[in-house]
Amino acid sequence: MSSRKRPARLHTIDPFGWAVAGVLAFGATWFPQTLSVNGATKTVVLQASLFLAGAIVGALRPNRVWRWGIAGLLVFVLTDLFRFSSDPATAHASAAVVGAFLRSHSFAYVSQTIPLVIGAYIGEALIQSGVE
Repeated sequence: MSSRKRPARLHTIDPFGWAVAGVLAFGATWFPQTLSVNGATKTVVLQASLFLAGAIVGALRPNRVWRWGIAGLLVFVLTDLFRFSSDPATAHASAAVVGAFLRSHSFAYVSQTIPLVIGAYIGEALIQSGVE
């Protein structure tokens, strides 16, 4: 072993990882509608698809997997903001109304982010353990 220290690795932005995480999170939220399921089944399918999306992105990009939960959270918030602003009744809403809308959906954002993060950590753990 050499006594030389390795240079510190700079943390760089991973645009491909962020894009994959965003697309998978967005696709996972549309999956229950694609299957035309309702009620409790819709919730189970949504949570399972978010977990699977997290596991895939965690396996593809196993470094700093917490960021894939943030990517999913951003997708959820931006999707809701797009839907909110595209509605003619709320297109010109004030910042306070938009803030109230986002606060009213905050539980849904957290409940959608949790399976995504857990899946990402499990995907990372599978890759680190050598499972292929």
